[in-house]
Amino acid sequence: MLSVEDRAAIMVGLEAALPQARIARSIGHSPSVVCREIARHLGPGGVYKAQDADRAAQVAKRRPKKRLLDRDEALRRRVITDLSQRRTPRQISARLSMEACSTVTPMDNSPHAQGHTISHEAIYTWIDAPPQQDADRARHLPALQVMDA
Repeated sequence: MLSVEDRAAIMVGLEAALPQARIARSIGHSPSVVCREIARHLGPGGVYKAQDADRAAQVAKRRPKKRLLDRDEALRRRVITDLSQRRTPRQISARLSMEACSTVTPMDNSPHAQGHTISHEAIYTWIDAPPQQDADRARHLPALQVMDA
């Protein structure tokens, strides 16, 4: 995790046109951490600002976060349809990955997931969430119970 001071050092290093590897060494982090930080928080005009980056990072790490299936309507419809047809989360995840890579064509009898993918772990986490925790998920509980029958 980067501190405000680390982000300030990244900003100064970028302004001095230092290589990312050198910036990483100077703050004691791996070059990949610095590279991802810059990629995530590069502002308009390609300028990295430490305070803006720190603020965005603080917002991004807040919990609780909405699950992917709660945020993506098309993906949720597809997963619920596949679960109700007794497909396992692992099968659903694998099929969506193949469809996204154009390895196979989307199934005719399932809603199109628009190229989106999801891990089987994320599907299991969504299924196992307490219904009272998420009103939207609770609406779909009858379809999920078909899977348990």
